[in-house]
Order: sequence, then structure tokens, then C-alpha cells
Amino acid sequence: MKLTILKTLTLASLLAVPLAPAIFVTSASPAFAASALAALDADKDGTVDLAEAKTAPSALFDKLDVDHDGTLTAKELRRKSGRALLKLLK
Repeated sequence: MKLTILKTLTLASLLAVPLAPAIFVTSASPAFAASALAALDADKDGTVDLAEAKTAPSALFDKLDVDHDGTLTAKELRRKSGRALLKLLK
């Protein structure tokens, strides 16, 4: 199962909030859990440490920030990945 932008955003947002909502991640399908681990586990040691978890939202922002100016514009948010972020935030 390939990790989609929306699933990446969901996982990144869960990593940025208190533990209670993160329980959702533990009840995720095995395929989603495996793809999330593969996407977040930069050193491929089979675990996601705090540094790797903190890197995910920043990497996602960089992916959305097409012109790499450090801000997200309306134009960038109208792209498919930007719309996924806005949908998640609603």
C-alpha cells in the first residue's frame, strides 16, 4: 500500500498532537502501518524515533512549498497535495 499525501498528512498531524488521538494509528490496518513505518523510518531500523517523527511534518511542508520560499501560497494550496492538507484541516 503506497502512502498517499492525505495519509501522510493524517499521520503527521497525529504525531503533532497529544497521545489520545494517536491511538488511531495503533488501530490502523497492517498495510497502512507498514507503509507509514517505511515512510517515516529514515534510518530503516524498524522503528520511528522522536527525531524521525519530528522530521515528517517538516518534510511534508517542504513537499507542499513548491517554490521553496518558506511559505504556502494560495496557488500551492490549490494543488492536489495542498487541497488534501486543507481537507484534513477542516
